[in-house]
Amino acid sequence: MKPGRRCPCAKFQTEFFLGGEAVLGVRKPMALHTGHHTKEELATMEKENEAATSSRTFLTARPPKELIDKRARDIWKEQCEILKDMDIIGDLDAFALVGFANSKSLYEKASKELSTQPLCVEGKANPLINIQIKYANEMRAFASKAGISVDTRLKYGALHVQENPDDGIDERFGGI
Repeated sequence: MKPGRRCPCAKFQTEFFLGGEAVLGVRKPMALHTGHHTKEELATMEKENEAATSSRTFLTARPPKELIDKRARDIWKEQCEILKDMDIIGDLDAFALVGFANSKSLYEKASKELSTQPLCVEGKANPLINIQIKYANEMRAFASKAGISVDTRLKYGALHVQENPDDGIDERFGGI
């Protein structure tokens, strides 16, 4: 595709052009690319992956002051323990984890308060339902950005399976 032309199948996605090729705004780790690439393209992707990694000091540091309450700090600590094993998460992702912890804390508060009230107030849905839905959506969005969502974990798992294939062929055929 020529630079400046929009791909009809990517109607709602932003396009960036690198070297005359259309690249959609969504990026994948190099190991998850399934197309055939030249050695030059592979080298470029490897450099991009190296440049995209950052330090991971936030995982062992104190919870940031931006967390709104004790429950958000507890969520932060729980998630940092889980994320320590995932090397794709770095300091640049800390803001997403703050957003996730705050959203989850507020979601839990709204849910707890809603459990003591009726679902309908004066013939209309309880306004707390909308608040609960809002924080559930925020939590879902931040989880994806922070590497906590199912999709992110599946991509991370796929990277490890591709790097360490254990299909049993060596055992069956003697490692030929």
